[in-house]
Amino acid sequence: MIQLRSFVVGFAAAVALASAIAVAQQKSFDDTVVTTVNGEPITRRQMVERLLEYHGEAALQAMVNQALTRQAASQREVAVTDAEVEQKLNEVKSKIGKDFNAFLVSSSLTEALYREQIRYTLLAEKTALKIDPIKSEDLDQIQVRVILCRDENHAKAVVRQLSAPNIDFGVIALQESQDPASKGEGGLLPPFFRIDYQDIWHFASKLQPSQFTREPAPVQGGQFLIIKLEKRIPAAQVKPQEKERAIARIKSYKIDRLLEELHERAKIEYPVALKDIIREPAPK
Repeated sequence: MIQLRSFVVGFAAAVALASAIAVAQQKSFDDTVVTTVNGEPITRRQMVERLLEYHGEAALQAMVNQALTRQAASQREVAVTDAEVEQKLNEVKSKIGKDFNAFLVSSSLTEALYREQIRYTLLAEKTALKIDPIKSEDLDQIQVRVILCRDENHAKAVVRQLSAPNIDFGVIALQESQDPASKGEGGLLPPFFRIDYQDIWHFASKLQPSQFTREPAPVQGGQFLIIKLEKRIPAAQVKPQEKERAIARIKSYKIDRLLEELHERAKIEYPVALKDIIREPAPK
């Protein structure tokens, strides 16, 4: 299923709720009957309480993110046109095809609400890229071999083996690596972009082809990685479909970083706790 990048968990649900909550706040706890079930009334008050209880936190955080995105875009004179929204919507429809309506239903969205989600996603994307554009080197690839070691002592012992004359890195990887996925290939990984494995790229970028990291790189779980650079692949030699995949991932990453930085710098206050607005205040 095609997903347009949502930059906060619960964003789609939040968009769907925003207008309902805004209207409901005018008469948040009145007893207007919105439906009856075998004569039993369900009131606006009950409906709003349930919406807030189930989705209030996600909706509130999404609205905060929307406000931060609008402010950042305005400061940098970034805007999204109706034509851009329409183009993105048509792209999604083209990819999903006849399943588009089912996608909306499964996401609890109308097409109008989905357009709003597209608009905010594009606004965040354009703002993030204006701050930090995608560079040509972001679309270069490298290919490496790796040896995953149990711990630092194991890694240092493997480095000593590799430092001996006429030693084949791939053979040592087959013998010593703790990574079952690459071990059988002599530690060889498929070509990748920096966005795919940023930590490996950080260490490998300092190497020349055929060199390996003399200082093992720490990874999760107390394990260590020895990396050998096999080759560099300039962006001009990368397949177009691979570039498209990388660009999509880079945009997604930059949007996440934008929201993180905006949150860190923002002054966000919550004068009323969410739990205090879910239920009707007790009469004084």
